[in-house]
Amino acid sequence: MKHVIRTGTRNNSRKAQSAMEYLTTYGWAIIVIVVVLAVMYSLGLFSFSTYAARATPGSCQVVRPEGAGSVDLIGITGACNNAEPEYVAVFNGSTTYNPVPGFSSSTYITANTAISGSNYPFTITMWVKIPTLVPGGSWTEPLFGFNSYQAFGFLASGGGLVLHRCSSADTSAGLPGVTQYNVWHFIAVSFNPANDNYLWQIDNNEVNVTNTNSWNTNNNVVIGAQYMDCDGNPFVGYISNVQLYNSSLSSSQLQALYYEGIGGKPIDLMNLTAWWPLNGNAHDYSGDAYNGTAVGVTYTSAWSKGYTRPTP
Repeated sequence: MKHVIRTGTRNNSRKAQSAMEYLTTYGWAIIVIVVVLAVMYSLGLFSFSTYAARATPGSCQVVRPEGAGSVDLIGITGACNNAEPEYVAVFNGSTTYNPVPGFSSSTYITANTAISGSNYPFTITMWVKIPTLVPGGSWTEPLFGFNSYQAFGFLASGGGLVLHRCSSADTSAGLPGVTQYNVWHFIAVSFNPANDNYLWQIDNNEVNVTNTNSWNTNNNVVIGAQYMDCDGNPFVGYISNVQLYNSSLSSSQLQALYYEGIGGKPIDLMNLTAWWPLNGNAHDYSGDAYNGTAVGVTYTSAWSKGYTRPTP
């Protein structure tokens, strides 16, 4: 009589036992790895923005063959593919030390620019991230100011942020307080003196405000502070890619700049006055040589948390 030995059930049992032993041995390790990756992502240490190829300082710049101030043959050169910057500027402003009389902060960037006189058209654009705002005064935290009693910044209101104009009459406020903290935002102010119109934009949201209160400046601008105090706190946060134009950019132009992202290049070279990417330095890459003087400002490469590349 032949004896048949059935091994299938025994082999299947051994395979199941081996699988259970594998899960017991390595399961916790897999869980730990997943948790660590999740924490790294939440801290901005593991994301597409962190590891994507970044633009080095000065890798893209405007050239003016006929010299500063000229627009003849103006162009742009370098790796100008709107790549995200390697660095952004960090402002940790304090009012305990004011190196310039009337300044609202000890951390700022100043520069001489070609926008001077009274009620000239202009446009300011930048990318900003703010951890929080300290309530107080009629407004808080200036982002950009002329050498006059006028600055633009954020106002704490309704649990969010308001893009705000501080002027001698303090008459114009911008968008409603819906902006989030610890998130990168595109900020723009475009002024058209022909109709006293201010076009404000935060990300892809905009509003038009008419304000007949004039402005006057004699060349100087400041980033991250203001020249004359208007009940403002010092700016604390991150700023990148500041662009200044001597024209009032349209809504569609501002929208195009927004969709270029935080590393976007200037959109209107003929009317570009200054371009401070703040990518590791305060140099002006508009070709007009309005290099900034940074006081108390540092630069960081760990900036990507809270940034999402805009998509149409």
